[in-house]
Amino acid sequence: MKKLLVSLFLLLPLMALADEKNEQAAEQQSGSIRSKLHFDINYNLDMGLAQTLEGKTFNRNDYTMWGDAFRAAVRYDVTPRLSAGVGIGSSSCTEPSFNTYPVYATLQYKPFKNKERIFAYADLGYSVKFSSDSYAGFTGGIGMGYRWKLGIKSTINLTVGYDLKDFRGVDMYTVDENYQRHHYTTNSIRHSLSIGVGVTF
Repeated sequence: MKKLLVSLFLLLPLMALADEKNEQAAEQQSGSIRSKLHFDINYNLDMGLAQTLEGKTFNRNDYTMWGDAFRAAVRYDVTPRLSAGVGIGSSSCTEPSFNTYPVYATLQYKPFKNKERIFAYADLGYSVKFSSDSYAGFTGGIGMGYRWKLGIKSTINLTVGYDLKDFRGVDMYTVDENYQRHHYTTNSIRHSLSIGVGVTF
């Protein structure tokens, strides 16, 4: 799934570049750098669908696997239909509990020329371990969104997509016949349906 996310992340700019010749006139009429800059603040509710740990896969019958995330990003319009940027965030997963602090690259692409409120998005990054209760690891997501305009640049955005989180260095232990604990670390991956709401200005 990681390779698929990376492939889709790279596919969005290629799709936009394919339309570049057809949009040269629009680019020439584009405004200042400030008009091409966008600031996003998003909240996502993640419903875990499955999680793998030590070769076993758990689903919502085993754990509730809820989670939420706050993210902030800045994007720049590379073309009239493609924007790229970077962001940071904070994510908390429950049942079982994992905290992450991702740093990520983000892309947004408008696939329909006559329906600019609809967009596709892709995020790709890595979570940084800040404390003993947080985890490092790959993070990514892809999905579709719809925006409602509030002003010239301000919008409210609703997104639905797939989210992947890779937790590295999860603490585990075994108990031997003498009731002694033996600690070790392993990795875990969670797959989630992510529903988000945010603002862009």
